[in-house]
Amino acid sequence: MPDAELERLTQEIAASPNDPIDEPPETALEYLASLNLSDDDLEILLGDVPGLSFADVKQNAAALYFRIRQVIASLVCSDGNLKESIKQAITVGVEAVWLALLSVLGITPETLAAAALKPLAGGLAASGVDRLCVTPHP
Repeated sequence: MPDAELERLTQEIAASPNDPIDEPPETALEYLASLNLSDDDLEILLGDVPGLSFADVKQNAAALYFRIRQVIASLVCSDGNLKESIKQAITVGVEAVWLALLSVLGITPETLAAAALKPLAGGLAASGVDRLCVTPHP
């Protein structure tokens, strides 16, 4: 059964006039801010010392998005097999991209941390993995 939340986010991301990997639309950031991520979820997404608290996430979802983007990019872009796996998932669809991202971090779809990857999956489906591997410049 398709993930309705992921589909909705993807439609809103695709409608964005900017590159959604580098400039996620407000709806994607609002979605991230709405998640009640625990410290454990943040650690799963960002590593051992995430440096963000739940309050930080609520106040600045963009910081969380770009930290997640950075972690995923460092893993995917440095490993040719992972990069190819994401490219293949993009040809299948956004749900395949999301599942591929989950496998990169070794988490299951039922976790809240998995839900936090949905905006990035939508952005990847729209922009491609090569855009992920280019460091954005402010």
